[in-house]
Amino acid sequence: MGDEAKDNGILDKTPASSHHTRNVFFLGAASGLVVAFFAAVFSKQLRPVARGVVKSAIKVGQQVQRTAAGLKEEFEDIAAEAKAEIDQEQGQGQ
Repeated sequence: MGDEAKDNGILDKTPASSHHTRNVFFLGAASGLVVAFFAAVFSKQLRPVARGVVKSAIKVGQQVQRTAAGLKEEFEDIAAEAKAEIDQEQGQGQ
């Protein structure tokens, strides 16, 4: 496999490929630093927006809970009425 790898250029570490690898590494490192810098700058500006989004999500969640509680109560009332009707029908049938 060693000879085939050399023939295919897999193990070929010529100065040109080493230079390319170094350039790619530094380009990646530099882009990481740029992203980190802009993330820090924009995080200060985006924090109020993010807080607003979270606040809205909490309010929606609370509204959903209130609505679900109301629906549950309504269903329990309907079930109780239905049971009472069944009990009444069974009492009249005897």
